[in-house]
Amino acid sequence: MDAVLVPACLLHEPFHGRRGGRSELAGLKCCRLGNTARGRPMETRDAPGRAVTPRDALGRRMLGMLDRRLGYLFEAGRAGSIRSAAQFLRLNPSALSRQIAHLEEEIGAALMERHGRGICLTAIGTLLTEYYLQQRETLDHVAGRISDIKGLRSGEVIISTGEGFTESLIRDAMVSFVGENDAIRFEIYIGSVEEILSDVRGDRSHFGLLYNLPADPAVISHAAKHHAVSALVKPGHPLAALGRPVTIAEVGRYEVVMTPSTSGVRQALIAAELQARMQLAPRLVCNSIASMLKFVEHMDGVAFGVAYSVQREIDEGRIVAVELDGMFSEGVSAHLITRRGRRLPAPAAAFMRLLLGRLAMLRDDRRRTG
Repeated sequence: MDAVLVPACLLHEPFHGRRGGRSELAGLKCCRLGNTARGRPMETRDAPGRAVTPRDALGRRMLGMLDRRLGYLFEAGRAGSIRSAAQFLRLNPSALSRQIAHLEEEIGAALMERHGRGICLTAIGTLLTEYYLQQRETLDHVAGRISDIKGLRSGEVIISTGEGFTESLIRDAMVSFVGENDAIRFEIYIGSVEEILSDVRGDRSHFGLLYNLPADPAVISHAAKHHAVSALVKPGHPLAALGRPVTIAEVGRYEVVMTPSTSGVRQALIAAELQARMQLAPRLVCNSIASMLKFVEHMDGVAFGVAYSVQREIDEGRIVAVELDGMFSEGVSAHLITRRGRRLPAPAAAFMRLLLGRLAMLRDDRRRTG
């Protein structure tokens, strides 16, 4: 899987997910990766230190100041196995083992222990990776200060997000942003809630957008907006003809497509099912909004989602969003998050401010009482 880096201002083609999903982003092509396998790091093109943390071009060069072998050790500890780390770093497993072995010889102590089919870091190995992370963060800070001084003439913005944010929120913001900053490049990674959190905690993305943020002391939410979950059907569907909110039981009479249980929308639906004391039996489970809408169109089925995630299809008259009875209080909360204490490079900070402004303009669907 390749992470494509291209100038955002020159792009005019749809982008593809690793699992075959297809979506258009208002003429902008970004790196769009599907959900990675559980427990595996998200892949990028760059190796050792460069693969660990996405940065602007200056930050990437400065990262070369760190010992590459510390980056290898860090990735081995994070992945839990030499083979997985080598695959992520695009290295031969034996070559990775030799590099870590050389580092152990210089330190004069074991840095990792093998157990079963994996490895774990020793106390000294953990100490070295903590040092590596501290130095990496310091270089991040210096690169950010230099970027501030130079302004927004160049750089990149890396975002991990749920797919529901790409079509409207991120797409529209990118169109506005690249018009004034045409040298800024973007990488967008599509993932589950846990994958987004992992990317933000590990500084593999500058910030993340997700639904239903779980308690996590390592991240901070800069904005939260509550959205109702709707039943998405094609025009003429019996549910759309009712002209009123529909119940979960009524939805269950039709073919249903759902997102995986790791998505924020699905977690809200699970809560609604418990409340209704019934469980929907989806005909299809997938993580692609485009595929879900195809199912709705060709199978006369029902999907679930936040209306603004498919606003273009609604405006074109291809999809109708039907309110779910009782779901205003059981909807989803959209959050924009960063790692607590992280100072973003100037381009990422500027784009995040733009997104925050757009989030503030979205309607909050939380039911108010009293």
